[in-house]
Amino acid sequence: MDFDIWQSSGYIIGILGLIGTLYFGYVSIKKKKPVFTRTNNNIITNNIPFFPGLNILYNGETIQNLSSTIIRFWNNGNDRIDKTDISTIDPLRIQAKENVKIFIVAVNKYSNFANALVVSPVFDNKYSNISFDYLSKEDGAEIIVIHSGKIAEDIEIKGTIKDANSPVDLDLLYSKPLYKLLLVTIPDIVAFPLIIIFATVIIRPNDLVSFFVYIICILIIAFFSAGGWYKIRDLRKSPKFLKQK
Repeated sequence: MDFDIWQSSGYIIGILGLIGTLYFGYVSIKKKKPVFTRTNNNIITNNIPFFPGLNILYNGETIQNLSSTIIRFWNNGNDRIDKTDISTIDPLRIQAKENVKIFIVAVNKYSNFANALVVSPVFDNKYSNISFDYLSKEDGAEIIVIHSGKIAEDIEIKGTIKDANSPVDLDLLYSKPLYKLLLVTIPDIVAFPLIIIFATVIIRPNDLVSFFVYIICILIIAFFSAGGWYKIRDLRKSPKFLKQK
C-alpha cells in the first residue's frame, strides 16, 4: 500500500524533528574543549656546515636549525574555561620535545583583550606557561614559537584543565585512520546514497506532486546532512578571530 502525500510529509517532518531534537540536545551539553593546531616554517636548516665561515648565533650559541611555529589555541567547547580550571600541578604550557630548544614565545593575535591571555618567559629553553583570565567559546590566541626543531610536532601544548584534560591536538586527530574512515570516507561515499534510498522508500513518488515533494525533501535532508558532516569534520579548525586580519 502506497503512502499518500500527507502521510509521506508527516514521516519526513517527524524524522527531521527527531534529528533536530537529538542534534540540539547534543550541542546544548556544556563542554570545555581546549584545542590547538600548528603550522611550521623552517628559517634555517642544518645545511649551514656546507658554507664555511657562516655561523649563526643565538645568545652566543651556534644554531644549526631554526624554525617558526604558529600555534593556534582556543576553546572549542561551549563552556567557559576559567584560570582556576588550570591545574597547578600540571600547568598549561608550550613545551619542546626532547633535544629541541625554545628561544622565543610571543602572542601574535588574540580573540578578546579581556581574556588577558599571555605567555611567560621561556624556562630552560624548554617551555613557556600559558595563562588567561577566562576563555569563552572560540576565545583563544595565535602564538609564535621560535625554536631549534624542524617540524611543527616538535612543539606541543601540555597541561591539564579541569573537566577537559589536556588540550586536543587537532592535527593529530585528523591524521588518525579511524577518524578519516568514520567521519570522512564513510559519510562521503555512503551517506548521500542512503539518504536518496531512504527518501524514495518513504515517499514513493508516483505522480508529479509527490515527485516534487520528494525532490524538496532530498534537497533539505542533503543540505542539513552535508552541513552537519562538514562541521564534524572541520571542528571549527579556524575560529572567527583567526580569520580576521
